[in-house]
Amino acid sequence: MPKRKSVPVNRVAKKAHADVRDDTRNTAGISRNPATNIIMADIAMRAGTAIVRRAVEKKILGRRYTRTAAQEIVKNRTLTQTAARAVAARVATRSVPGALLVGGGLLAKVWFDWARGQRDSRLAGDRALLSRSDELMDHVADDEPDWDAS
Repeated sequence: MPKRKSVPVNRVAKKAHADVRDDTRNTAGISRNPATNIIMADIAMRAGTAIVRRAVEKKILGRRYTRTAAQEIVKNRTLTQTAARAVAARVATRSVPGALLVGGGLLAKVWFDWARGQRDSRLAGDRALLSRSDELMDHVADDEPDWDAS
């Protein structure tokens, strides 16, 4: 097996340094170290995204459920559910075929819910969320048909 030709570290460092400007006064961010600024920006963006996402989820659920029930549903999500949503979002944002795949799956789910009927879909959704909130138990019990009263 032939030896790999090694490049002296000095040459690599000089080439990398040639692309860097010497003026650090114009560095955007709090720190003069750009790597630190990127880390801080990444953390801030992820935290902001998480806060906005939770607020939107609570608002959407708050239209149908009480405020405390919506908070419980969002808070009690399982690791599997969180991971599945993260993977779907990652696949959808990485490529056009991924976006088509995830979008097609969501569209198929919407069509399935429409075909099932409004009442049945609503009850199925309530049952799926029931495991995450104790308060929902009373809410769903009011909508379910009384099969014994015939």
